Amino acid sequence: MNEYIDKKAADNALTAAAVADSDKKRRTWAKAIGVLHDIPAADVAPVVHAKWENCDWVEPYYHGCGTIRIPNAGMKCTNCVHVFKKDLLWKDNYCPNCGAKMDLEE
Repeated sequence: MNEYIDKKAADNALTAAAVADSDKKRRTWAKAIGVLHDIPAADVAPVVHAKWENCDWVEPYYHGCGTIRIPNAGMKCTNCVHVFKKDLLWKDNYCPNCGAKMDLEE
C-alpha cells in the first residue's frame, strides 16, 4: 500500500535540516529540495469508511398517489445516508453516491 506525505511539510523539514547542517552539506540539501519540487504531487483523498445497513425501500405508487414501502428491500450507506435498492447493488464494496469504502464491521 502506498503512503503519502504532505509535500509542503517535507519541504519544511528538509529546509530546517539544511539550515541546521554545515555549509558543505547545504548544497546536497539544496539538491534534495530541488528533487522534491520536481516530483509531481499525487492527487489523493482520505479514505472514508462506512457500512451497509438494511432499510425499507420506498417507491412511488404509479396508479394513483402515494408510495409503496417494501420492507428490507433497500441498503443505506452509513456515511451519506443514501438508500439503494438491494438488487441493484450486487456485492459492491463501496457506495456509488459518496465513494465510502464499505469495510466497517457490523
